[in-house]
Amino acid sequence: MEKFIKLEGLVAPLDRNWRSDARIMDLVNALGPRLFPGAYHALQPVRAAGLVASAKRITTKNGGMMCFLAIEDFTGQIEVVVFPRLFDKKSGLLLPDAALAVSGKLSVSEETAKIIADDINPLAAGPGKKASEIRLRLQAHQETTAVFEQLKEVFARYRGSAVVYLHFTATRRIVRTDRQYWLEPVPEAIRALEEILGADAVQVS
Repeated sequence: MEKFIKLEGLVAPLDRNWRSDARIMDLVNALGPRLFPGAYHALQPVRAAGLVASAKRITTKNGGMMCFLAIEDFTGQIEVVVFPRLFDKKSGLLLPDAALAVSGKLSVSEETAKIIADDINPLAAGPGKKASEIRLRLQAHQETTAVFEQLKEVFARYRGSAVVYLHFTATRRIVRTDRQYWLEPVPEAIRALEEILGADAVQVS
């Protein structure tokens, strides 16, 4: 039977089949047991989907990278914590304005709530489906022959079906690459692109 969490009149499904129209509920304003006795508990599985309002990346004491996301839709906004193990796999997705589907566990305190992410997928593609687009942002100083040659090597190594777009920030041009430069968006390919252009320059959707 499908299970639901109700909060301020909104419903988020927790069934096994992902629903791309799942709403973010305003958990930040729902102070757990004080307003909804017994409705929530620590580490309860939840799912939400929306746009990334902000993404703050930090380096841990062990040298790993993690990220604090704020995702939102028309119903509200909630913080999502992405620890290093998941960050290493999904860092290419964690960009402002990206549409994401988040699965994780709910962390509720007296004043706020957040999701500890277990998995993150592009909302357009959904779990189990391949990404259809990869967008690369190039700053003016990166528009060099050396950078383009490095990108071509990655394109050749990980050739696939995801369309690659180049965003030239200096001129605000967007170029859809030829099919020979399309990629298979595996983690190794995303990491290789990030090493060339920077961690915030690669968006997968």
